[in-house]
Amino acid sequence: MPASRLVESATEPYWFRSPRSSDDEWARASRAEAPGFAGVYVRADSTLAVLLTERGDEPAVRRYVASMRLATNTPLLSAYAGITSQQVEHDFYQLREWFDSFGALMERDDIEMLDIDEARNRLLVGTLSEAGDEAVKDHARAIGLPESAYAITRVQRSAPRITVQDFHQWLVGGIEVRYGPLWNQVCTLGFRALRMGVPVMVTNSHCSLDNRKLDFGTLTQPTWLLPANEVGYESHDRGDYRCVSSLWPTCRWSDASYFTRNTMRLSGAPYGFIAKTDYNGYFGPGGLTVDGYRTVTQRLSTILVGTWLDKTGRTSGGTTGQITQTCAWFSSQKLFCSDVSNVWSEGGDSGSPMFHWLGDDSVALYGVLWGGPPGQWTVTHSNRLSNIEQDLGSLTNVCAPGFSC
Repeated sequence: MPASRLVESATEPYWFRSPRSSDDEWARASRAEAPGFAGVYVRADSTLAVLLTERGDEPAVRRYVASMRLATNTPLLSAYAGITSQQVEHDFYQLREWFDSFGALMERDDIEMLDIDEARNRLLVGTLSEAGDEAVKDHARAIGLPESAYAITRVQRSAPRITVQDFHQWLVGGIEVRYGPLWNQVCTLGFRALRMGVPVMVTNSHCSLDNRKLDFGTLTQPTWLLPANEVGYESHDRGDYRCVSSLWPTCRWSDASYFTRNTMRLSGAPYGFIAKTDYNGYFGPGGLTVDGYRTVTQRLSTILVGTWLDKTGRTSGGTTGQITQTCAWFSSQKLFCSDVSNVWSEGGDSGSPMFHWLGDDSVALYGVLWGGPPGQWTVTHSNRLSNIEQDLGSLTNVCAPGFSC
């Protein structure tokens, strides 16, 4: 049948008459100018594998692939090492018909994903449960779909990707907060807890209007443009930094302050979670995209040189390294008993939660990051949780629900 007649036929599927995606186009081509075409993919050796059925017109299929563009004015073939043919059972038209037949089944809550897996010449169905598996098998039998033409894989529910710099309804550790006269300065939220039964957020004291005293400065998340973005005000700060060797009890033990406010973004949200991002060590910054949460199940009690610590920050994301010094005194900041590590950190990471990985997504909370020498991103200064409490008062509900700390 001539291609023009196929395109004009009212009996053909909508996607055949009016291509709208690459799958639509490939289905159309497989019964028009490239009979038997079943798809194309890049192999591990950087060659293109062109799939076609036993009765496919190989010269026509190769011409069709040669006409594809990688980008404007860039032929697809020019980017790869060569081209090879691979015989398969089903052309792309047939795969697309089977794909469409699953439309109603995709309304089920336990079926998450459906794809034409062109590299394996089959449908790939992602399910969330055994019930979903059985529903797929029942549907395949009902439409006469061969077992070789589909596969079932267990997947997780998909979710939008956001970064630590975006809006978060749940105020978890590791996300961006702003402060200052115009709320144009950035820090990182450390963690949430209770102080004498009152919800507080913990970050650095210098993440407020005046880092030397209680100033009731406000925090916003993530920006200051909307009133609803205001999440808290400073409620507890240690006061002036003073550190005289004969008066150690008057020294400040941490660059930290507590912020509190009863807002909808605090109500009902659980404690003990830290944003999870892609990791990197002390070789560079990590990712910023949030991919779930770390669960605080313990407090880190013993801090030793060599202890591995991780952090999540609004600027450099998730990074890891080791404690190199413990309980160091920094005179320029008038801070007593800070710890030093080679965890990568940058400007804006102040206040980042620091924690020790226990396995899977379970972590022990250590404290918060407060700084480091300018330009030396692998020299990071931080304060342990016990020192923060010494300055500002004891905290409860540091851990996630179900864990005691």
